[in-house]
Amino acid sequence: MSDSFFPYDRSALLTLDQPFYRKDLECFLWGAFQSDASRGDLSTDLLLRWDRPMTAFVESREDGLFSGLSEIRWFLERLINSGFSDLAPAFHFQDAQPFYSGDVLLEIRAKASHLLKLERTLLNFLQRMCGIATLTRRYVDLATPLPVAATRKTLYGLLDKKAVSVGGGLTHRLHLGDAPLIKDNHLALVRGDWSALISGIQDKTDSFPFLTLEVRDEKEVEILLNSPLAHLQCPVFILCDNFTPLQLRKLLGRVGSKPPTFYFEVSGGIELHTLQNYLIPGVDVISIGALTHSVSAIDLSFKLV
Repeated sequence: MSDSFFPYDRSALLTLDQPFYRKDLECFLWGAFQSDASRGDLSTDLLLRWDRPMTAFVESREDGLFSGLSEIRWFLERLINSGFSDLAPAFHFQDAQPFYSGDVLLEIRAKASHLLKLERTLLNFLQRMCGIATLTRRYVDLATPLPVAATRKTLYGLLDKKAVSVGGGLTHRLHLGDAPLIKDNHLALVRGDWSALISGIQDKTDSFPFLTLEVRDEKEVEILLNSPLAHLQCPVFILCDNFTPLQLRKLLGRVGSKPPTFYFEVSGGIELHTLQNYLIPGVDVISIGALTHSVSAIDLSFKLV
């Protein structure tokens, strides 16, 4: 990947020292545990007379790519500080490390009652993170040398985007306050007046990491290519959403030179079996909602011994 595409790589911000990333951990990971376990565990309570230290082995039933190491560490440390002081985890894989069916990804030693309470939350999260990273890697391998980016069609917010980056994909913008993405509904707000829209944008771009504008046809592409936005220092991505490969070939074939800060992005219904149809000269990046909106979870088991 060349430096040209670093604007869509915001993964350096998805770390535990960033308050907004920890906020998503609180919401989607700790919040899921609180929703599940804060009112007790009636099943385990029936068996407390047999409660004893045991080891939980998280084993994969299929091949995949590991993701979620720092997040699971955070979750278990939060539990340790919340009354689960006996938890003793051992991790066997790093982020972006491949694993195979039968591999034990991690093990946790603790009282069985504690392990049973955290089981579902831990599995749900780890299955999804590994699933996203695994699927992203498949798209990235097929699209090379073009980069693949996520969208905001996420279930676990920034945690999903972190898994995309682990799989080798680009995060795209992280949230509504990260960078502007002007779509058809924004254009409707100014009654379809591109001049008004461009005028409202051009004086406010100094602090943006990038600017993305969705177009509907070749005419709108021409408007942008010949607009004052061509003189911005900010990278500008022209987003061709739901264009067919034939439409893209015709459009990009007619585009002559473009400003050095302009890039063409394609998206809309792109799946593994159609991806290669979009590897068209002139395309700079492909954004794919399927990385997160309908990903299959990796099949993991949680066994007490």
